[in-house]
Amino acid sequence: MNIVVIGGSAGSIQALRDIAKGLSRDMNSALFVVVHFPEDKVSYLPEILNSGQKAFHAVHAHNNSSIEKGRIYIAPPGLHMIVEKNKILLSDGPKENRFRPAIDVLFRSAAIAYGPQVTGIILSGALSDGTAGLSAIKKMGGIAVVQDPADATIDGMPLSALRYVNVDYKVPAEAIPSLLEDISHNISIKKIMKKDEIMEWENGIALGKSPDIEVLKSHADPTRYICPACDGPLFKVHDKNFPHYRCFVGHGFSLENLLKETNEKIEHLSWTVYRTLDEKKEMLRHFIEDKKILKEEEDNINAQLKVLKNLLKVNE
Repeated sequence: MNIVVIGGSAGSIQALRDIAKGLSRDMNSALFVVVHFPEDKVSYLPEILNSGQKAFHAVHAHNNSSIEKGRIYIAPPGLHMIVEKNKILLSDGPKENRFRPAIDVLFRSAAIAYGPQVTGIILSGALSDGTAGLSAIKKMGGIAVVQDPADATIDGMPLSALRYVNVDYKVPAEAIPSLLEDISHNISIKKIMKKDEIMEWENGIALGKSPDIEVLKSHADPTRYICPACDGPLFKVHDKNFPHYRCFVGHGFSLENLLKETNEKIEHLSWTVYRTLDEKKEMLRHFIEDKKILKEEEDNINAQLKVLKNLLKVNE
């Protein structure tokens, strides 16, 4: 059976619908889908993908459930979806690239469990979630497919994958079903891939296993960076194909996502300082009776507020 893992973010729903509608009943495959989705919202993606097609049945994955061909398994909001031999696990492990479920978690686990039987597909989305996972699939002998950036609503994720991974196919979304059918009919397990210690270690983190400090130090080098999710120290993982980072807790970031999260943290802190300075200006009006001193203090605060406003504009 061919294991097909698909990752998408903003702009990927239409591409997923095109893929689902084009699937053939003859495909000896099971599909697994991760789409970035708010944890506190209800997902209707199974209903969307089942509308207008009957070849495959889309469902939200359930923990410890068996894998059946002809199914599209979708990661529920707030949980990582992890593929093991003949079963699916769900986990509330640390977020990767600011998301849970994360595409890299799904792709990496499938690569470990099924190696050459895996086809990974990156669809529309921003930044770089999925690139490390697609690289893992290639490393374990699988096939890498990327939606043509010209066909994607948002081309960040496809472009990142094309930059770092030796992709096998770059095609528009509507061409993916026929490609998957060809792959499912021609797939052959030629080799058993060796275990990858770093891949296994990162998969364990996604499953919720607490990272061992000594193991972390053996798989990654310390940096000067701080994890924007928990303020712990970040380590650069020993991955020549795609640079990414881990903290002691297990949060994972590509460099792009690390910059994005850091920018958001800077913005939050800057607005906090801005509000505090504005409050200080109001307080001074009640405590300083000398109008000259008050004017000097207000001018000083206004100058600081101007600097902060400019910083916030740059950070947008």
